[in-house]
Amino acid sequence: MITTVILKNTELGDDFKQQSSGDPFWERAETSLLQAIIYYLYYFVDNPNLPKLFDFVVDNDNSKIEEIFTKLPDSREGRICKKAFSIFLKAPETLRGNIVLGLATRIDILLMPEARYLTERSDFSIYDIKDKKNCCLLVYS
Repeated sequence: MITTVILKNTELGDDFKQQSSGDPFWERAETSLLQAIIYYLYYFVDNPNLPKLFDFVVDNDNSKIEEIFTKLPDSREGRICKKAFSIFLKAPETLRGNIVLGLATRIDILLMPEARYLTERSDFSIYDIKDKKNCCLLVYS
């Protein structure tokens, strides 16, 4: 679900979509990579957050990302990450670097210190809903 939220909120405007080929390959490839990285951060990184997601994509080229995923342990969590990453690996090797670049440019809003600050921590837990009164504002456009 978080993958869908990130990608829907970073998709290109309708004007650009009409000018481009409309090939869904790139978005699907970015989705598979993003999902694998989110699993990796969730299971293997302390305090996962959106700035860490951006840093992972920007700080690692395609070969380094592949190395990270192949070295994951054969635990339940490692297998989940590897299985998600195997979808990304189905893309032709010559295009994988472009997929990483495409994902990095989609989430480059996280270069801004203000965006990093707002997304690096949360004072809300979904588990608190049942224990105390909360107000949740959802913006859907």
